[in-house]
Amino acid sequence: GTRLDADYEKTLVRYYNHMNLLREKYAKKIKILCGIEICTLAGKDSYALPNMADVSFFDFALIENLDHPMSVTKGDLFAYAKRCGCPVGVAHTDMFAFIKARGEDPYRYFKKMAEAGIFWEINVNYDSVHQFRVHDYVTEFLKNKEQQEIIRKTGVKLSVGFDGHAAKEYKALRVKNACKIIQDAGIHLIFENR
Repeated sequence: GTRLDADYEKTLVRYYNHMNLLREKYAKKIKILCGIEICTLAGKDSYALPNMADVSFFDFALIENLDHPMSVTKGDLFAYAKRCGCPVGVAHTDMFAFIKARGEDPYRYFKKMAEAGIFWEINVNYDSVHQFRVHDYVTEFLKNKEQQEIIRKTGVKLSVGFDGHAAKEYKALRVKNACKIIQDAGIHLIFENR
């Protein structure tokens, strides 16, 4: 409803303003980008981004649950990314399995992603929230030269995230090692030049 949309808008702006304060405070030490991860699930326990919510002022948005049957995207990454109005990435999604399930050619699909400026986030989490499990598709991608070659040739950029929920469990070396594998494969990271 309208009330939920209005509250959501205020929350988004408060979050963005808070991140900008941090950006200013630490400007001489680190570069802070303000992103938002968007749940696209609609259901009684999930709240997708309201249709009218503006996220265009963020530095980037990560779309999650793209491959879930309850996703409001209905699998249409490109329309949803356009709706965001800012740079977009896909998180928590086995893109190769998603593309195969759609009956599409991986090279053509990733090429279309690259042309639209959509990046793919690889999560290398290993923490208690995820029961110290890793994502099999990420492990596979980091060793699969054929998949890496498709990403390299199409020009899709990647990001590497940890997706941990506690700072004490963050494992920077996992992120650093994944970034090195990706860059050694000739694949560009979305934020490498910022």
